[in-house]
Amino acid sequence: EQDSHPTDRLRYRQEALDWYTAFLNVGVRADVVPVATPLDGYDVVIAPVLHVVPAVTATQLRDFVEGGGHLVTTYFSGIVDEHDHVWLGGYPGALAALLGLRIEEFGPLLDGETADLDNGATGTLWTDRIEVTDPATEILASYKTGEQAGRAAVTRRPVGTGSAAYVSTRLGRDGLTPLLAQLLDRAGLTADLPADLTGRVELAVRGDFRFLINRTDHPVDLAPVGGPELAPRGVAVTEGGRWLS
Repeated sequence: EQDSHPTDRLRYRQEALDWYTAFLNVGVRADVVPVATPLDGYDVVIAPVLHVVPAVTATQLRDFVEGGGHLVTTYFSGIVDEHDHVWLGGYPGALAALLGLRIEEFGPLLDGETADLDNGATGTLWTDRIEVTDPATEILASYKTGEQAGRAAVTRRPVGTGSAAYVSTRLGRDGLTPLLAQLLDRAGLTADLPADLTGRVELAVRGDFRFLINRTDHPVDLAPVGGPELAPRGVAVTEGGRWLS
């Protein structure tokens, strides 16, 4: 968010919150963890705006993907190491080979500027001039408008049973929700709750306790999971399959 970067409009916290909200919208639980957290046991890792990537982190992410994990990162990631020294060889630096792409130029957008994608989403804040460097890298969405029209906007590189995906623009929670659903489907992950409840009810699990939280301002019937009607913004709790409230 420094003024010495290509734009001073970037807000890391908002990007992270948008991704977390997209997880809630598709009904898949997500943990928020520090960068150094061991990734064993996770199927998908989202690393938005991962600007600082030490060599040890780059290796950790590569090992995660090569071990069958699915990584998703975004614009302005992999740029510098822990000493704020730029990774050489083009952007996204430390992650370029893993993602199978190279970025020669950033294309930050001004307030009010947008770039339409061919998947129906609209990008704001940022675009990248992407060159795909690995034939295996898939283009999941391309730009329809703006300076990068006709170029890749969202990519995914399969690596064995894992993958590394890149999102080159800010899509906001509405644009991220269908994209995340697509990426999770490719990773073999499904929603934690039935379709009737997905997006409307959040599921949190703490040991034997399951908390079902109504995210809406309207009652939600929990009959699909054998529960009662949940009041607007209400919470129901189960323990070992027994309803407590």
